[in-house]
Amino acid sequence: MNYLLRAEAVNLDNFVYDTNKIQPTRGGSFLLLDSVQQLYGKTIAGIKLKKITTGASIGLYSFSTNDNVEAEKVVNAVHTELTSITKSHATFAVACIEDTGDFKADLLKLQTKVRWQQYQQPTLILPDEKNAKEECAFDGVRPGVVEIHLPGKKLVVSDSVDFRINAENKKLREKIYSRILNEQISYKFTKDIEKLANHKDMGNLNNKIAFIYLDGNKFTKIRNSLCDNSTELTNFSDTVETARSEFLAALLAKAEKDKTFKTEDEEIRFETLLWGGDELEIIVPAWQGWAVLHLFFDAMKDVHFKKKPDDEAPLTHAGGIVFCNCKAPIREIRRMAHELSDMAKDAIKPAFETIESIKTQVTHEKHDTFHFLVLESFDTVGGKVKFFAQNYFGKTIWQSMMITQEDMGKLTSVIKFMKDNAFPRNKIFDIVRAIKQNQFNQSIVDNALADNTMSKDIVDKINIFLGNKIERWFVISELWDYVCVGGAQ
Repeated sequence: MNYLLRAEAVNLDNFVYDTNKIQPTRGGSFLLLDSVQQLYGKTIAGIKLKKITTGASIGLYSFSTNDNVEAEKVVNAVHTELTSITKSHATFAVACIEDTGDFKADLLKLQTKVRWQQYQQPTLILPDEKNAKEECAFDGVRPGVVEIHLPGKKLVVSDSVDFRINAENKKLREKIYSRILNEQISYKFTKDIEKLANHKDMGNLNNKIAFIYLDGNKFTKIRNSLCDNSTELTNFSDTVETARSEFLAALLAKAEKDKTFKTEDEEIRFETLLWGGDELEIIVPAWQGWAVLHLFFDAMKDVHFKKKPDDEAPLTHAGGIVFCNCKAPIREIRRMAHELSDMAKDAIKPAFETIESIKTQVTHEKHDTFHFLVLESFDTVGGKVKFFAQNYFGKTIWQSMMITQEDMGKLTSVIKFMKDNAFPRNKIFDIVRAIKQNQFNQSIVDNALADNTMSKDIVDKINIFLGNKIERWFVISELWDYVCVGGAQ
């Protein structure tokens, strides 16, 4: 008898995103990714699991056995295996169902069984620590029982936080990246945000980061519509994973050549908080954020899922990128990046209403897209990013600030040309101020270039990016410091 098995880490907020510290966040994420990936090809309870697809914290497998009793033994053994890998600090739901031949219906039933298990589990595993005298210094919830040493101070943290921090001792990052690239790597990476962001030659971008979040546009709808069996679902997963491995390879190749992408100790300034499934979360120095996002969209620009030669759908992404100080609370910056991505998705939503509209209307040029936020002070935003942005810029201006893949090339070209030909930065402030006060006219730009021999070429270049939207001067103004800076071209 053939079975489908789904293994999923649940309640991620209490194993990955429960602190503002990068080490336990990274460690928790990588542990979950590694745990579901480890099941691939593994023999558990005497049964070998065959991978159908895996994500950042979910694995879908198939196996064969004699009856339901043996199948349940496999389920229990998988649950034990996953719990062991994470030392019982994470919660998992594991379920199987007999393969009836109706693949889509089987997946829905399987997901329902997993959700039912999740709802019966506590969202947080609280250890039985009767002698703890204080809460964990990082998560503020679990008992603090392990003393750790940071520069200039000692702190007490929970077993869970300590376990995730020390996951780096197992070189999990190198293991994960090697698996993604399908080759052994020996790069060194920064281990904390401060070191990643510190570069005294970067001027006002020193000690700033770019937090990048990317999410596939309607990947679930595309999968559900076009994947009628396990082979097609595996092909879908392989299509996405191959493109993303090309992105990672391009990023590491860039880091090898670009001196500003490495520390004096030859460590690459790169953090991964989520990798797999439909989503990515990465952190790079602020001066590399634009170039890295450009690399990602370049890697994805021709990616389509092909069910057959004449039946394919483009696999596009919406993202959010936040430029901010490295000391800003990571959980809040992550929330903002997700909100920015959601706003980008809302703006292109009509093209994704049906699978047919996706096939006929969606393009990478127009629908690989993102919103950005330059955050000079964390406290200025307060609540929802959308409310802040619309109040700060104005609703019409903010809507014009979303960027597509097509826009990225134009904006990179225009800012480089403006910088190379000495466009006065202070005049950009005059222009955006006039736009906000409804007092803009072309003479403001002409006056700024009165003594510039390249004035006509500069204006022509700017207008290619602006189109008919003068509000896009705000994009030039906000991203001036982050595009074509240092070695990040």
